[in-house]
Amino acid sequence: MSIEDAHCLNDLSLLENFRRSAVILGVVTIASSRIETSEYIQQRLELALRHIDAERLLAAPDCGLMMLGRELAMAKLDNMCRAAHSIVKS
Repeated sequence: MSIEDAHCLNDLSLLENFRRSAVILGVVTIASSRIETSEYIQQRLELALRHIDAERLLAAPDCGLMMLGRELAMAKLDNMCRAAHSIVKS
């Protein structure tokens, strides 16, 4: 299951409906040139983890980054990876 969340900030309790499915959660938006901080992304992932097992949660961009320039896309992905790795280390 893939859920675009970065743009609309869903009520993450909806993740409880996916008891066996892996969920790809969009945590960076493609509709903005604002670069989400790794701390912000980490907080969003931690909120999601209140409702789904870590083994089934995958962090991703909302829909893909092809509409953004390479530098901007790479900065967003770098912060997303930092956030995901910081949770894994915790």
